[in-house]
Amino acid sequence: MRRTTSLLILSALFLAACNGGGSPADDQPTDSGNQNPPPAATQNIVIVTREPTLEDGQLPVPLPGTLVASATEDPDIGLVFDHIEFTQTRLSDDSTLTIEIFQDGRVVRDGETLTISEDEIFQIDIIIDELNFFGMQGNFLGPSADSGGQYRYRVRVERAGVARAVTAQDGFMPQELKDFLVAIVQAGVPSQPTS
Repeated sequence: MRRTTSLLILSALFLAACNGGGSPADDQPTDSGNQNPPPAATQNIVIVTREPTLEDGQLPVPLPGTLVASATEDPDIGLVFDHIEFTQTRLSDDSTLTIEIFQDGRVVRDGETLTISEDEIFQIDIIIDELNFFGMQGNFLGPSADSGGQYRYRVRVERAGVARAVTAQDGFMPQELKDFLVAIVQAGVPSQPTS
């Protein structure tokens, strides 16, 4: 009997502790106009019903090949680039093509020096400005390809003492970046006659 009484007292104490130790009268609202009593138990459950945004302090992670515009305007957008370095590497055998373009119109393609016009320099510079090369963001790389024909590119542009380099790979570039790389590769190459 003593053991049963002890168990009953312990059970009563345990239940009182779980319920906050107060009497049912303590749980009643003090505002007599409130007809909705509070719930018997409160659980802290947070349900997220939307995607995280910048308001949450998190930056979105762009998918590979997605160009993310810069939030700040390029202060040197009107200036012409000083120097461009470009390297194209074939992933299957590491063969490379290197091109350098200077503001004065010199183009060095795999060691051979050519000259392009001032108009061609300005056309390349317009592409750099439209691309917002110095402010663009994104992931332009993917897993290395085992098959031939896929390339990795590195382009570095220097302007007004500031330089920025971007590495990209076939299949993971937005069209705007592809257009820029094509303009570099075609610099100084005679146009093929159409038949």
